[in-house]
Amino acid sequence: MDTVRGQRWLLTLALPLGLLASSVSNAAAARQIELPQLDIPYTKHVLANGLTLLVHEDHKTAQVSVDINYRVGTGDEPPGVTGISHLFEHLMFRGSEHHDHDMFDALLPLGASAGTVNGMAYVDRTHYFETVASGALDAILWLESDRMGYLLGAIDQAKLDEQRGVVHNERRSIENTPWHKIGTNPYGRNAARLLQAIWPPGHPYSHLYIGTEEDLDSVTLDGVKQWFRKWYTPSNAVLVLSGDVTAAEAKSKVERYFGALPPGMSTTRVNRWSEPMPGNRRDVAYDSELATAALARVWSIPNAGLGAADADYLELLAAILSQPSSRLSQRLIVEQKLANEFAIDVRKNEIGSQVTLRLTAMPGIDLARVERLLEEELARMLKEGPSADELQAARMSKLAEMVSSIQSTSAKAHLLGKYELFLGNADAWKISFERLKNAKPGDLAAAGQRWLQKGNYTLVMLPRAQLAAASHDVDRKAGMPAVNFAEVQPPKFERTALSNGAQVLFAQRQDAPEVTVNLLIPIAASGAQQAFPVGIETLVMDLSLAGTDKLTGTQLSQALGKLGASLKVSADADSVQLSLKTLSTSFPEAMTLFAD
Repeated sequence: MDTVRGQRWLLTLALPLGLLASSVSNAAAARQIELPQLDIPYTKHVLANGLTLLVHEDHKTAQVSVDINYRVGTGDEPPGVTGISHLFEHLMFRGSEHHDHDMFDALLPLGASAGTVNGMAYVDRTHYFETVASGALDAILWLESDRMGYLLGAIDQAKLDEQRGVVHNERRSIENTPWHKIGTNPYGRNAARLLQAIWPPGHPYSHLYIGTEEDLDSVTLDGVKQWFRKWYTPSNAVLVLSGDVTAAEAKSKVERYFGALPPGMSTTRVNRWSEPMPGNRRDVAYDSELATAALARVWSIPNAGLGAADADYLELLAAILSQPSSRLSQRLIVEQKLANEFAIDVRKNEIGSQVTLRLTAMPGIDLARVERLLEEELARMLKEGPSADELQAARMSKLAEMVSSIQSTSAKAHLLGKYELFLGNADAWKISFERLKNAKPGDLAAAGQRWLQKGNYTLVMLPRAQLAAASHDVDRKAGMPAVNFAEVQPPKFERTALSNGAQVLFAQRQDAPEVTVNLLIPIAASGAQQAFPVGIETLVMDLSLAGTDKLTGTQLSQALGKLGASLKVSADADSVQLSLKTLSTSFPEAMTLFAD
């Protein structure tokens, strides 16, 4: 070791040997960097019952990763039972008929460690995985095959209620997650609002994976068992073994443990939904936990999901816009100090993708100012496309990220299983990889123009002042306060009579430029003998709106409307009342019609 300024340093290189001979010079730094080549060799075997088996051999460690994808997710949940796929994922770890014990406890003696065992429910699939010692392969295949073929005997009401409670707690945790964490936790507060806004009602992606509280409570034991019988079958699953195992050994063992399981029924799923988001929508919400104004904007990308060219190009475009050195980040954060957080990400699912942009303004900054700059830079990027340098920087970053992400046997199993399940070709990831390596600025600009100039949903979040109750209260033990009625002063009426004997009462008010006239025509004095046939009041009421000898009913209505006046008629057994309401400025003309 060399000593530098009193410190001892050790430089460790994990590189292909040929690179050690390269000198670090300006000439070398300026050379054309060769883009990496990646491959994950595998063999494929489909059992007679429909189970698809993929095997990737990697003997560098004495471990094997077991990865199972079932082709069912939250998008397959019918109305009224949202959240059942995630709830069922929990139940899958609570034991099976021949091993009625916690799955996690069973895996620890097999060489599994924290972080290598889990299950996840997505919109299009449910994923279970674990990494164990290769000597425990028989044991883990026995466990996985037992819960694929023999789970129902171990599920009872007590387990269902227990896991329902766990999911309810998880839901409460999600609801308490501040909205601006949805970048790292896409299921935080307001995530359900975003999904409902960008996907139409009934779309598989339009509800949150964890479901509603009411739907979770409505899940029955029989419903859970029906869910298992329909979806958790060999013909609806892809099993990947990655690590210290040979293809022949894997095939033999999987046939032994899974081959006798019945294939299951055929299922129908939504595989296209071409309806784009119509127009732009915008909401404003308030959050007391938010210190400054923030914004989320989301675009739906129907029928451009995993493996689609536009989804790959949009992902690369998002990487360009999100880099700390990007023109947008520089203007927003470094130069003008308008925002302290900015990011764009793309979520690629089976039948569509979702692009989410989020930013948080600096304290005291008007969010409208930030949004104007954002719109300006986005429009420029979509019109001109990225520069060659911007594209190359994002490309190398994404390539390095992908190379690094598939070093473990579990990561390779995840990648193979997902592409086999969705696209029927575990090698299809290479198409996206090559697309990433060969993308041109125009490809990215064209994809952005196709989708980011269409309808979007913007959620503006504003800080809400902290609210608190006063420290004092009234003496409530003293009872309800006494009621003091104020003396009512009725309006003063002036009285007069017309030459025909009609009595007139007049009251003046100054609060509004409006005149109300009520004409009361008595039919019979209360308690006296009926002066007219029964029902005459209804007839008079109907005829009063039917017009006059000068105007039809329609003409009368039109004439009143032009004056801003309205005429109503009501009746009871004693009288018929005609009421006119009009502006004071049009009172003479309205009164002429009323008299007619």
